[in-house]
Amino acid sequence: VEAMFVIGQILRGTGEPGITIAGVVASTVLTLIFIPLFMFGWGPVPALGIAGSFLGIGVGRLGGFATMLAFIVKGKSRLRLRWADLRPRASEVSRVARLAWPAVAQNLLERSALLLMVRMLSPFGASALAAWSIGNRVTMIARMPSFGLQASVRTLVGQNLGAEKPERVTRTVWLAVAALTVLMIAVSIALFAWAREVVSFFGMKGNATAVMALRILCAGLLMESIRRVMAGAFQGASRSKPPMMVEGVVRWGLQLPAAYLLSYGLAVGAGGVWWAVSGGQILSGALLLAGRGAGKSGASWAFGV
Repeated sequence: VEAMFVIGQILRGTGEPGITIAGVVASTVLTLIFIPLFMFGWGPVPALGIAGSFLGIGVGRLGGFATMLAFIVKGKSRLRLRWADLRPRASEVSRVARLAWPAVAQNLLERSALLLMVRMLSPFGASALAAWSIGNRVTMIARMPSFGLQASVRTLVGQNLGAEKPERVTRTVWLAVAALTVLMIAVSIALFAWAREVVSFFGMKGNATAVMALRILCAGLLMESIRRVMAGAFQGASRSKPPMMVEGVVRWGLQLPAAYLLSYGLAVGAGGVWWAVSGGQILSGALLLAGRGAGKSGASWAFGV
């Protein structure tokens, strides 16, 4: 799984997302074939039950990785690999580690904060947890365009800075933010207006708690999407620490304490957690927008100058 993710990011960096898509398609098709095969068995293949689903996913991911690797090995990619290139070089490994550890820390801070959010919601019962699950998943699906734009912006910022064309960086990032703003405003309004229908689709018809959760989380949808695009811009400029710092300060320094205070101290209940999440998303996006372009020299990259 990790190998497929890494090679996919490398291919996006070379400007070849089509190869990554081919790998994802191959992975999905193989997963859909092998999950039922291993779960229920067929012919000489024994039925493995739930364990078979995980094995099927593993086979799918392996197939996706092999597909992307085949493009590279056969010379159908801009990326050229030789056996000599696979020899570890201390200087390169050190440089990659310096750039990667803030992104790793950022993801760790985000995932661990989400776990604590679930723990805070637990005393409010199964209804609150189910509402959080639906609201979180629906808004995550709604934010999918931001994940694609984040990868694109990261690649384009790095390529244009490497080509010494900083003016393109500004246009690229602002164009992505503008397009995302229009799209996310429309999506947020639609989700807010049809929250009851969306919740009913997921089997919680008439659940007022789930409707409230989804509508509150819609408030932070735009800025959370912008935050991800801005994080991609910073990472493309080899400045992965600012997104990590914002993640740590906002999520752990403000969002988690606010969620606890609202939910328990002010007796807002489960809604306090959802308001804290949306507030943290809005603040995180605003901070990354405000911090654009500031570097060691005051303007280490063109965006915002």
